[in-house]
Amino acid sequence: MDPLRNFFFPETIAIIGASRQPFKFGHYYLKTLLEFGFPKEKLYPINPSKEIILGLQSYASLNEVPENIGLAYITVPAKQVVEELQNCINKSVKCIIIISSGFKELDENGAELEETIKKLVANNSIRIVGPNCFGIYCPEGKITLLPGEKFPKEKGDVAIFAQSGGITVYFIEELISNNIFLSKAISYGNACDLSFADFLEYLQEDNNTNIVAAYIEGLTESDAKKIPNVMKMIKKPTIIYRAGLSEDGSRAARSHTGFLAGKKELWDGFFKQNNIIRANCFDELIDYTTIFHYIPKLNGNKIGIIAGGGSIGTELSDLCNSYGLKVPELSQSVQEKIQTQLKLAGMIPRNPIDLGNPTYMMTNDFSRVLSFLASDENIDLIIIDQVTNRIAKQDFKALIRICKRFKNENEKPILITLRQTVKRLEDIDIEILGREIKLEYEKIGIPVFDNFTRAVRAISKLFHYTSRKQLK
Repeated sequence: MDPLRNFFFPETIAIIGASRQPFKFGHYYLKTLLEFGFPKEKLYPINPSKEIILGLQSYASLNEVPENIGLAYITVPAKQVVEELQNCINKSVKCIIIISSGFKELDENGAELEETIKKLVANNSIRIVGPNCFGIYCPEGKITLLPGEKFPKEKGDVAIFAQSGGITVYFIEELISNNIFLSKAISYGNACDLSFADFLEYLQEDNNTNIVAAYIEGLTESDAKKIPNVMKMIKKPTIIYRAGLSEDGSRAARSHTGFLAGKKELWDGFFKQNNIIRANCFDELIDYTTIFHYIPKLNGNKIGIIAGGGSIGTELSDLCNSYGLKVPELSQSVQEKIQTQLKLAGMIPRNPIDLGNPTYMMTNDFSRVLSFLASDENIDLIIIDQVTNRIAKQDFKALIRICKRFKNENEKPILITLRQTVKRLEDIDIEILGREIKLEYEKIGIPVFDNFTRAVRAISKLFHYTSRKQLK
């Protein structure tokens, strides 16, 4: 049986430290789980006063709960955690999430408390996530972390894990904004028991997960022992942002989760040897996760570009070259076919294709241009650049229909760069329009980026990952 299953699919949950006071974690977690849809009859608040909390009768201790407990959340102050952990052991609770902070990330006394917890783990058949974490989000299991009561209940194929609770929540929100849903999200904090290597291994074997992404500030001794074997198991696109590699960043990581960061050179080798997709900042972590979700592989580095202006094509071409991509000349026959559809002065059939006027993209002529471009064997992926302030909503719908038809009839992937060039307060309606259009593209499986550099960088990472994987 899966020893971690109850972290994601618990049948019963106890909230140790449940409270009627809204500003306390014990109240907020209970409220969040109720609002997310976890069955209220399977939630057990633990509070010595035995008061009614959010309509549920609380129990003075775990021992009074009539059912077996699948998962326990500990939200009491750090100095009370060891006692409550012992109560969990006495109740035969196997999976425990310690939300409480005030351990090794704080001071030596906190570090001693954390060592005591580790000894309890070593001497008993329990597993712990935390302390100093936000918990776990698993829509299929009807559980969520803070503040995740409004996270989607629809499950996806992307799993994420991070030491930082705030980063975990932000990561989820960013993926949701890209119309990407998750199988699981884990905030694991100080990692006194379960840590980086454990989650990496678990998610590689998880049948509901196709892409794994992580934010990490450091490794435990346990990680160092497990990683060589875990690396051999990596078979899914795995994207990692390893933070805290600079001197100042390392100091920040140490005060955040109590981890020493390690040397940059060691991590460079770690990523390269194991075909890990390295992110150097949070934007890259989001972008790489996004492109691997929408375009699982890219067999070549030759890019076709369609834009509504010559300078745009020039900038994109320069960027492609700087990231190891090519913008090749089209074959003469394809150029001639495209030229038959470009009927206005200033339109250029070469790659990049310069349409001169962005509104031309809404025509049937453009549909044929797109198909002709895709027919060139020198093109592996097509970038279509659009600007929201120049095109009306109804025109965009026509373009989305063209792209949808193209995607259904062609194997070559397309990617949209959707930019907004007016950003005054009175242009907020254009901002809203851009978000609506972005979502419509994503619903039909086409990724959208609002920035040339982020788009090209993500394409490059996808190509190089695919190339290395094919060599293995």
